[in-house]
Amino acid sequence: MLKKYNICVWRNHDHIHAGILIDDKRIDGIFYGLSKMLGWNDYWVDPETSFPQAYVVPEMSVADMAELLIQKFRLNGVRFIGNPNCKIKKVYVPMHILGHASDNDAIKKINDENINCLITLEMVDFTVCEYMRDAGMLGEDRCIFALGHFNTEEIGMEFYAEYLQEHVIKTLPVRFLQSGDAYTYISKPQR
Repeated sequence: MLKKYNICVWRNHDHIHAGILIDDKRIDGIFYGLSKMLGWNDYWVDPETSFPQAYVVPEMSVADMAELLIQKFRLNGVRFIGNPNCKIKKVYVPMHILGHASDNDAIKKINDENINCLITLEMVDFTVCEYMRDAGMLGEDRCIFALGHFNTEEIGMEFYAEYLQEHVIKTLPVRFLQSGDAYTYISKPQR
């Protein structure tokens, strides 16, 4: 298809992470794009810090957050950990949660800043995951939506296509093509 239609594919994902100019500030464009596409730029706790991100959003239920994430990211579903009755107000998009000693810092941040919800890239099934699961089982307003690295960052790449068209490549069409949800969900059969 590339040869047939004379298409050029420019894969420059790391470039946007290194920073693009937004309001005369160099900012990680993937996570700025994530915030913009979710409609959360006005809820950003510290816009000077492009990543990790914290937001104070209008209170919403787990079902409402799941619907928002599935719709905005065009996913087949979401993996959820925690209290299904959580009232989500403070959302955090952390760095990778890989079971390192730094996960203790993440748990401390969750407690110190009363973070209700994490939207994660990679996440191992212990440390922060176990903490949030246990807290949810105790009825605390704690939950995680584990979207996966590619699903989480792809929305930022969609923003980047718009950014490039407007700021850099004005004479050539720039199109975003979603590679699609990295996951397929198989539900337990109803019997």
